[in-house]
Amino acid sequence: MYLKNINIIDFKSIKLSDLAFCNKINCFVGSNGAGKTNFLDAIYYLSLCKSITGTSSRQSVNHDGDFFMIEGEYLSSDFKNNYTCSYSASTGKIIKKNGKNYAKISEHIGAAPLVSITPSDNSLIEESGDARRKYINTFISQLDKLYLNTLIRYNTIIAQRNQMLKENLTSDKLEVIEIFDMQLSELADTIYNSRKNIIERLSPIVSQYYNIISNSAENVTLQYHSQLDKTSMEDLLKQSFEKDKMSGFTSVGISRDDIKMKIDGYQIKRFGSQGQQKSFLIAMKLAQYDIIAEKKSVNPILLLDDIFDRLDTTRVANLVALVSDDKFGQIFITDCDGERMAKILEQGGKEYKIFNIKNGEVE
Repeated sequence: MYLKNINIIDFKSIKLSDLAFCNKINCFVGSNGAGKTNFLDAIYYLSLCKSITGTSSRQSVNHDGDFFMIEGEYLSSDFKNNYTCSYSASTGKIIKKNGKNYAKISEHIGAAPLVSITPSDNSLIEESGDARRKYINTFISQLDKLYLNTLIRYNTIIAQRNQMLKENLTSDKLEVIEIFDMQLSELADTIYNSRKNIIERLSPIVSQYYNIISNSAENVTLQYHSQLDKTSMEDLLKQSFEKDKMSGFTSVGISRDDIKMKIDGYQIKRFGSQGQQKSFLIAMKLAQYDIIAEKKSVNPILLLDDIFDRLDTTRVANLVALVSDDKFGQIFITDCDGERMAKILEQGGKEYKIFNIKNGEVE
């Protein structure tokens, strides 16, 4: 599967752009602030219905516009699909497939699978478990509709439970909380098992890619940690009820899950160099790519935003050679150094296009 062309109207700094891509490597080059990442962001939004930077849809509308629209045509040996994502304050977010609205936006997730590697991925190492949970949720949601729907249902019931905990708990409301707890127990088990299984699959592949990128024999691992490792969700809710009632907030469950990232048995956040951390994150995303490609029987689109930062020459060469392999499909790259990028792509021997970006426009 690859993105043949894209039409963008009033998305961030991009006023109007209509681009045709090659089916292997497409590179956006330009100075810092030129708007390169916004083109990758439009492609990301077209797949996952949200910004790669975490910017809200409202904030993604160009300052001179009232709405934005992103339209792309995807081709594979089996299908040709046209997807449209648009937003305005009056209509909200609208997603269409071949001109027809989805009943739910969640139905689109996974239709155009994508993996991104960006500077913001550093949050997966540096920040709290919330960033890592968001990552794993987005990852699995592209693979499994049941997981996404279960997660949405779980979060809805948690919000309802939290609201009720803030109220005067009559006997009727206590019965409702018991029903919530039964539902949460079943939903949490599904989410927990999906997360645990995917991390167990991910870890050995991450190790393989890390060694290729870094030419290193260091042992890197991913480990999944959850309160459900030792105690059922049902028991956790019973044990924490008095505390939750006092705080008006559900304090236990899968919202405390985390992923431990280690190098030679030590936390990479504390003991890994910048190059090791960057290599780890890239390896993790490439491992994610492998799993999605296997599950979906289609090569996801790969976005590489400013990936050469903090990587030495050897790691850059190893990475470019790696993603140029035929096992990877269409790739989009941003870089500040157009001459360097052209030399690297020439050496790779694969089909490529370079787009020079200035002030949100292709020169």
